[in-house]
Amino acid sequence: MFIFEKIVIYLVLLDVTLKGGIERVATSFANYLIKNNVDVKIISFFQSHKKPFYYVDPKVKFIYLSKIKFTRLVTWLFTPLLIKRLFYNIKQPNKSPIIIYYAGIIPFLWIISPRILPFLTYSEHLSFDTAGIPVRFVRRFFLKRIKSVHVINKYSQSEYKKIGIKSKYIPNPITIFNSQNQFKYKVNINPPKKVFNIISIGRLEEVKNFLDVLKIASLFNEIYNVKFNIYGDGPLREFLIKESRKLNLENLTFNAFASDIAHVYSSADFIIMTSLSEALPMALLEAMSFGVIPIAYNDLDGPKDIINNNKNGFLCPREDFDFIKNLILDLIQNNNKFNLISNKAVDSSLDYYPENINTQFLNSFIKNKYKY
Repeated sequence: MFIFEKIVIYLVLLDVTLKGGIERVATSFANYLIKNNVDVKIISFFQSHKKPFYYVDPKVKFIYLSKIKFTRLVTWLFTPLLIKRLFYNIKQPNKSPIIIYYAGIIPFLWIISPRILPFLTYSEHLSFDTAGIPVRFVRRFFLKRIKSVHVINKYSQSEYKKIGIKSKYIPNPITIFNSQNQFKYKVNINPPKKVFNIISIGRLEEVKNFLDVLKIASLFNEIYNVKFNIYGDGPLREFLIKESRKLNLENLTFNAFASDIAHVYSSADFIIMTSLSEALPMALLEAMSFGVIPIAYNDLDGPKDIINNNKNGFLCPREDFDFIKNLILDLIQNNNKFNLISNKAVDSSLDYYPENINTQFLNSFIKNKYKY
């Protein structure tokens, strides 16, 4: 445990009450800072719900700049108007570390007080290419002027380097993991007559590309001991259900987001990711901590950082469905190989546990010479 003189670190989010990856990571870091004798204030531009979805230590202080419910339109309309409130709520803005989780805030802070920029850290939670070219051009101007940039995959780090911006690669921590059995490996994961459970998790929208999961499942229609489960909801749910019926997928079930996701992971054998883009897929990491073998396309930035191909999981050519089918069949017929890769997946997930990642994040402030 680190013990510092009492300081204040500000975490600035659009809406801390939402149920998303940014909110989960920020609250996890806030809890870690409190544990290490650091005062934390979370500043939230909007407030969609009465309180944060994720657990927050009671010692963490909250400042809501408005009671407005978050939407994309609201963000564009009200963020510029709330910037002054943000600035006035940061005491000693030229001394306290300020972590920004939304890059759109930075230009407005610069307008109010350019001197604040050297004390800002931008924590990015998307891949570099997610933003359009005009947005990247604006970011380049401002991110060169702030204290530091943290990215969650190595591809983004390399792309920022090309445009002259130094960044620190610190992946997000997993907050759902197999804490009770993390060192107790399964010795007979693959018994005879087992029905293998292949899961895929995420919002049912175009970028997640669940249609490819359906196509993979269709290749297993005649294989009795393999089933597929999709967990999630979204605008494409009805479309995907109709497509699954066209393919006669009796081996695939659509499920809502699970309230007990740990139970989902503990009953799964494989997790498949066929997205069009992924910065850092938390579901993949969480599942790996339960010994679930990850399979992802080899052109996805985040999975390439996580999966050591043929060691702790598999990176496969996009849309090579026969390759994926043969890979799965080989594993379910080879108990020793299955168990070896499953256990390697558990080993790999330990690097992403909250204590490890949050320590890296806090150390980055020390190395950046923040005076505590």
